[in-house]
Order: sequence, then structure tokens, then C-alpha cells
Amino acid sequence: MVDCEICGQSSATVKVKIDSTILSTCVECAKAGKIIEDYKAPAQKVPMVSRPLSEEFVVPEFATIISQARQKTGLKQEELATKMNERLSTVSAVESGKREPDLKLAKKLERFLGIKLVEFT
Repeated sequence: MVDCEICGQSSATVKVKIDSTILSTCVECAKAGKIIEDYKAPAQKVPMVSRPLSEEFVVPEFATIISQARQKTGLKQEELATKMNERLSTVSAVESGKREPDLKLAKKLERFLGIKLVEFT
């Protein structure tokens, strides 16, 4: 903040015209001239957080659904992993329930196996 150009002590929050000179002054010293502009503190930007109206989540019984669907197609875990371009360890961990798939992987499994793993709240 700039100091008042008249008294030098307070923060200058007002521009005033005294005779033909424009000065930045405090509120008290602004009474000595004609107010041109009040300084306003710049509005602080508040980040907008967009929250979805509903959240997606993977159903709790994902492991059973994936295992049954894969077996129904006649694919081995290795074959499914290769076709999906995923690691065997990932497919195995998800199918055994040791690891929950993230939404991206869950949707990919839905497309490959024709199943429903993602729901909305």
C-alpha cells in the first residue's frame, strides 16, 4: 500500500484533486480536496470448485463380476490383460479383489467384458 502523500502516515486509499494536482491520500487528508477515486482492495479470487452432482464409484462386488465375466468369455487372465493392454498383475489383483480398479480401468473392463462396474451416488 502507498503512504498518504499529504501526511505520510496512513495508507493511501483515496485519489483526490487539490488545485490541479492529483494525490493519493488517506481518508482524513482526502477532505482537503475533491475525491476522484476510492481505492478498493482487489477482490480475492476464490477458486471455483466444481463438484459433480453425483459421484461415480466402483461397485463393491467388482472382483466377482470381473471373474465371472472373464470366465464366461473363455479368456485366461493373461489373454484379457493382453487384449486390454494392461499388466497381468493388474488384472489378477483386481479380479482377486486385492486391489480396487480406478474408474478408468473399471470403465475399460466394462467395455471389454460387457459388464457394469461403475455406479453413481
